[in-house]
Amino acid sequence: MIRIDHILCPVDRSEISRVALDHARTLARWYGASLSLMEVVWPGMPPLTIPTLAAAEAGFNLLEPEERASYLSALRAFCGPAPAGVTEQVELLEGPIVDVILQRTVKEGAQLIVMGTHGRSGFDRLLLGSIAEKVMRKAACPVLLVPPHLADDPHPPKLPYRTIVCAVDFSPASCKALAHAISLAQESAARLVLTHVLTWPTEQEMASDFSLSVCAFAESLKDAAQRRLRASVSDEARQWCQTSEIVTSGKPHEQITRLAIAEHADLIVMGVHSRNAVVTPFFGSTANQVGRHGRCPVLIVRP
Repeated sequence: MIRIDHILCPVDRSEISRVALDHARTLARWYGASLSLMEVVWPGMPPLTIPTLAAAEAGFNLLEPEERASYLSALRAFCGPAPAGVTEQVELLEGPIVDVILQRTVKEGAQLIVMGTHGRSGFDRLLLGSIAEKVMRKAACPVLLVPPHLADDPHPPKLPYRTIVCAVDFSPASCKALAHAISLAQESAARLVLTHVLTWPTEQEMASDFSLSVCAFAESLKDAAQRRLRASVSDEARQWCQTSEIVTSGKPHEQITRLAIAEHADLIVMGVHSRNAVVTPFFGSTANQVGRHGRCPVLIVRP
C-alpha cells in the first residue's frame, strides 16, 4: 500500500492552483497526511543576475519587508482556513521556483507533490518553460498534476477513486507507475483500466493504405501488447480489483486522454522518462501533454 504522510502543494494564486489546493486537501484528509502550502517568489527573474542568484541560494530574503508582508497576506487570504481534519502550514519562499520546490520536497520528506499545470503552449512556453514539467521530471516523489480543464469543473474533488486509467509502455517508469495504480485501486476498490498505445497508424488508415501483411503484423503487435498488459497484473490483485486491458494506436497523449474521458476516469497514472532539456520544450512529452489536456488529475511517477 502507498504511504503518504506529508504532501507539498505549490500555488501561484491562479484559479487552477486553487483547484490543485482542493485536491491536495482532499488527499491529505484521505491519507491523514500533513500538508505544506507554499508560494515561491523569484524576484531575480527576469533578468537573472549572479548576485541575485547567489543571495537566494544563500538564504537571504530578496523581497523588501513591505513586499514580503503583502505577498504573505495575499497568500494566506488565497488559502483561507484549513478544513476540518487537515493539518497544514502556509509558507512564502524566495528563489528559483523549481529548485526551491525540489529542495523543499527533500527537506520535508514529502511523499507527494500536488500542483496545477497551465495549458500554456507556443512561444510563451518555449521561452519560460513549464514549472510543472520540470518538477515532475526531477522530483524525488510522485507528482499529481491538476489540468487546467478542472478549473471549470463545478464538482469538488472526492475520494475514493472509482476508475483509474494507467498508461503502460513497459518501461521501468511505467512499471513503477503501474504498482502505484494497483495500490491506489486496492485502497479505493476502484476499477483499473490498463492501456498501451502503439505508435502505429490507426485501423482505418491501415485498411486504406497498407497491405494485408502489414495489417496482420500490426494486429500481432496489438495481441502481444494485450498479453503483456494482462500478465502485468497478478491473479491475486485481480481478485479484489476489476481490471481491463485496452491497446490502441496513434499519438499516445491523445489516445490516453480520449480513453480516460470515455471511461469516466477519476485519475490517470503514468510514468515519466528523463529527456534532453533541449528536446523537451520543442516536442513536449506524453506525460506533460496529458497533464495539460486531460480532464482528470494525472499522477506522474518517475522510475
